[in-house]
Amino acid sequence: MKVLFLRANALEKVGIILKTSPIPKDLSKEEKQAYQELLEEKSLEAMDKALPLYEEAIKAAADMGIAPKPVAHENQGANPGDQSVFAGPHYRDKSPHAKGRAARGRGSGSG
Repeated sequence: MKVLFLRANALEKVGIILKTSPIPKDLSKEEKQAYQELLEEKSLEAMDKALPLYEEAIKAAADMGIAPKPVAHENQGANPGDQSVFAGPHYRDKSPHAKGRAARGRGSGSG
């Protein structure tokens, strides 16, 4: 369980680092745009890989009796691809990547 959480957390941190990485100043406008888009894509990939690991860690904790049992996402019917175990307004995704992921059609939970 701890290893799953640590792996997920590391991937999430990689995503944040990529998203907030500076863009080299010596690039043309088009190159800067492409660079920024690539950083965003790689950032989202890392964060998307983190989510199932977090979910697995939560399920493992629930199986061990140290966390509440995961519940289906309140918005699951509207977005069947979203298998988030989080539910309720207090679990809304407020992370810096949530807005970008939602805009790209990957869903950010119910937020």
